[in-house]
Amino acid sequence: MISLLIGQSPAILISGLGAMAAVLMLVFKDPILGLVAGIQLSANDMLKLGDWLEMPKYGADGAVIDIGLTTVKVRNWDNTITTIPTWSLVSDSFKNWSGMSASGGRLERHVCVRRPADAGLNAALILTRPVSIFWMMMKNSGC
Repeated sequence: MISLLIGQSPAILISGLGAMAAVLMLVFKDPILGLVAGIQLSANDMLKLGDWLEMPKYGADGAVIDIGLTTVKVRNWDNTITTIPTWSLVSDSFKNWSGMSASGGRLERHVCVRRPADAGLNAALILTRPVSIFWMMMKNSGC
């Protein structure tokens, strides 16, 4: 119908639209890749402001200070700022060290469990042995 109004063949109209779409894709390649990568980063919770990021390919080793449509800015440990394309965070590998602080680290505790039978044994030890020997035995047992 449009081809009748213009007076051209439909093949010319379709090829013209295809060429225009190809040019637009070339011009807007980075914003489109950045938008898709930004959605993937936020949906998968891969990166957020303040995370400590390490990406040797771009020389980045520091805290994320800005996440934009096409770039992510990282303040390195030496106060330099590195700019990384957002799509490279999805296509390349990087280390996000924020999981180390989020886990809370490792905690080790020793727990001494006493049974009621131990109370009678302890009373017998106190009555039959000098107190200093009893405390030395308790200290060496780990309780």
